[in-house]
Amino acid sequence: MNATLEERKELWKFMHAMASFEQVVDICEYCRKEKLDLSHKLYHRLMVSLIVTYAKPFKQKKAFRLSEKLVSKEHEDTHRFLIIARDKFFAHSDPGSHDLPINTVLLKIESGRVMASTTSILPKNISQVKALAQILLEKTDYHATKIWRKFGERLAVFDGEYEVNCEASSDSLLIPVRKVPFFDSKSAVENDTHKEGSRSK
Repeated sequence: MNATLEERKELWKFMHAMASFEQVVDICEYCRKEKLDLSHKLYHRLMVSLIVTYAKPFKQKKAFRLSEKLVSKEHEDTHRFLIIARDKFFAHSDPGSHDLPINTVLLKIESGRVMASTTSILPKNISQVKALAQILLEKTDYHATKIWRKFGERLAVFDGEYEVNCEASSDSLLIPVRKVPFFDSKSAVENDTHKEGSRSK
């Protein structure tokens, strides 16, 4: 039995979300381990990556979009903050798009040298972000594994890299990775769902 297009899209949705949330957990853990805070020049860059990556599963086209119903009430405020930060301050940063003094351009002038920076908002409690991402990672892992066990475990495929097939023209669950010129197709986060059946512990 082949997976329907809708089932393949569901698999893509949950596996994409897994990869995103795992990156968020890794960033949080790195900041904790290295004791990074606002004083470190990389902290802001890491937080931008964290916020944009966290929001990606919730910002896809409808068929691939993760439902916000997966977010528990306990973590609704943290989730809402991350989504608003992505929408208002990082993905879109036009001046005058909001009333807060955020995304304003600051100029520091020293001895005729001009240095530019911008203001933004960042999460106060990284541990809360990590807890939220960890829970969502486990939930999406559950749903992805359920679909994979139904269809993927019976596939006769060689070791290698594949894409989840979301094309209507073919009913194959997986297709070989397509090479994109000028880009490294290596996945940012590798997971072992297809090998182990689950990452949840």
